[in-house]
Amino acid sequence: MPDLAQLDYQLRPALWIDCGECTVTKLHKLAVKCHDAKIWVVKKCPGDLVPLRHAMKKAELRENRYGLLALDAEMFREICGLMQQRNEVTLYACEFDPPKLQMDFNGLWFDAEFTVEKF
Repeated sequence: MPDLAQLDYQLRPALWIDCGECTVTKLHKLAVKCHDAKIWVVKKCPGDLVPLRHAMKKAELRENRYGLLALDAEMFREICGLMQQRNEVTLYACEFDPPKLQMDFNGLWFDAEFTVEKF
C-alpha cells in the first residue's frame, strides 16, 4: 500500500508515493505493475537518498522512472516534535523548480527547501 496515492479515472494508480522505508524490491514491482504511475519516494533528509540510490543502482532498477524527494532535516525534526494526535496543516506553496515548500503546521509557519532527484 502507498502512503499517498492518486487514482486515474479507471481507478488505477496515477501517482504512488512511499514515505520513509521502501524496499528496492517493492519499487521494482511498482514499476512493473503500475507502469503508468509516477512513483515517488520521500525521505526525511538528503543523506537518506544516498543508500537508496546505491541500492537502486545495485539492483539495476530502470533509470528515469522514479522520483526521489528529501525534506529539510531540521524542518522534519521540528514537525515531528510538534506532532499531535490531530494536526492542522495548510499548504501554501510547493514548487519543484526551485524546490520550495511553504506551509502552516499547527499554527507555525514553515518555509523550507527540499531536494528533488530523478532515478
